[in-house]
Amino acid sequence: MVNESDYPKRIAFIVAPVTGEELEGGKRDVSEVFGILTDPSLGRCHPKQSIIIPNCLSKEQQ
Repeated sequence: MVNESDYPKRIAFIVAPVTGEELEGGKRDVSEVFGILTDPSLGRCHPKQSIIIPNCLSKEQQ
């Protein structure tokens, strides 16, 4: 079992832009990358502080 204190002080910030119909895997891809980066045995980013934006409409979106 992994304790909260075992996580390093890093977070993931994963963004996927809204795309046209030609690209279909964006949401799936960002979810997969997010899962890898927040996995305690792989990316070790803090899962609660990390952010995923699957459909970023513009650079101003938060």
